[in-house]
Amino acid sequence: MKENLYFRKCGKRRMPDVLYSTTSVKLPEHIKAGYLRLAVKVYIPNPLRCFQCQRFGHSKSSCRGTLTCARCVEVGHDSTTCTAKEKCINCKGDHTSFSRNCFAWKQDKEIISTKIKNQISYVEARKIVKSKPPAAGNSYASAPQGHIFFRCDRLHDPEVP
Repeated sequence: MKENLYFRKCGKRRMPDVLYSTTSVKLPEHIKAGYLRLAVKVYIPNPLRCFQCQRFGHSKSSCRGTLTCARCVEVGHDSTTCTAKEKCINCKGDHTSFSRNCFAWKQDKEIISTKIKNQISYVEARKIVKSKPPAAGNSYASAPQGHIFFRCDRLHDPEVP
């Protein structure tokens, strides 16, 4: 069994995050690092986004796409100087391609989480996540559901005789 500890400095936080790497199948409840007893939880990384084509799942070094702006998704320029209207290449929403409010980012994060927690492949995790019914949101269609409405046939105004 191989174990590694990686410390990360986190600005003004009192205690740094520790990345504990092990080949063991069972994760310990806690570890000792120096004089500290640290709780252990599963690390779930954020989705990998390519800085060239702005899509999820690969890095710039292995990208076969063209340079795409992360802000407006136009081909051929970088997002640092872009002032155009925001658009996401992954979900076609009105936000940048690096937004964490993106539906595609949230879905990919859930796929990665399912993959790690269930110890299955990415393809299997994607099938599980895509087969789930969408979470109940606050859409226009779902807004009136669950509310009680009263119908008034006659209104009474005390000011009117």
